[in-house]
Amino acid sequence: MVFRLRPIRLVFSPKAKIIFGPNAPNLFRGLLGMHLQRASCIPQCSDSSICEFRASCPYAQVFAPVSISGPSRFADPPRPFVLRAHHLSGLAFDAGSRFSIDLHVFDLRETVLNNLIRAFVAMAAQGLGPTRVQAELLEVSTVPHSSNLHGGQLDMHANYCQIDLLGQALPFNNVTVNFTTPCELKGFEPSPNNSILLPFRTLFSRILSRLTSLAHFYDGLNGELSAPLRAILDSAALVRTVSQTIQPWSIDRTSRSQSRSHGVGGWIGSAVFMGDLRPYIPVLVAGGWAGVGRHTVWGNGAIKIEN
Repeated sequence: MVFRLRPIRLVFSPKAKIIFGPNAPNLFRGLLGMHLQRASCIPQCSDSSICEFRASCPYAQVFAPVSISGPSRFADPPRPFVLRAHHLSGLAFDAGSRFSIDLHVFDLRETVLNNLIRAFVAMAAQGLGPTRVQAELLEVSTVPHSSNLHGGQLDMHANYCQIDLLGQALPFNNVTVNFTTPCELKGFEPSPNNSILLPFRTLFSRILSRLTSLAHFYDGLNGELSAPLRAILDSAALVRTVSQTIQPWSIDRTSRSQSRSHGVGGWIGSAVFMGDLRPYIPVLVAGGWAGVGRHTVWGNGAIKIEN
């Protein structure tokens, strides 16, 4: 199974000093949805999930995808992108300076990417940050890809990153998984003193499930696990968690449509796993692009793999 995505970097320059609040990803996600909706939806549309034009609506395709058919274990599709903007939270940039965000797009159609970029252009022109400072989108480029663990290949011509989930990785007996943005995993509730360790199989299965779902809905692949991937998943219980240091990270987002706040936090930190990790590295590396757990659209669940 090959997992593909478009890793895009957007570089902006503000026209006046801009100060980002404590949750920059929520700002960009909210403005992206607003500008896509303005450009796409007819005035009388009150619910994009049942709109008669949803099949051709850029907003519905990106922010309200609905499953028509597929394996029973899949509900509605995950949104076909993630934003990586946590690094901007709480920072300030002077007029004429530069800052960037990353956008990982899993729907490889050119029209989807073009619609997203147009929305970012409109967003910048009408203002970013809590005070809506106007900015200019200066550059759109491919995020540089490198890994000292697995040679996930970047096709520069098509501008997509391709990772063979059954590819050969270097032999490692231990890896550290850094949770660089808040993560919340179904089936794992951390303890205040880190006495409850994150099982490797829980992490691996959540990443693999997300990758399979994204590939099924947006790259036309079979939604069922192949026999080799199933065997790798079954053997993941043999990998031990030898240590972890994670701590809670609370943050809220305000829903413009519902006029109330929601928690989008989780925990951050790192965990060290030991065993024959070679079969699992490609999936872990792909998970670094896709994220894992809840609220991945906001950039939550970002992981970085280190030996």
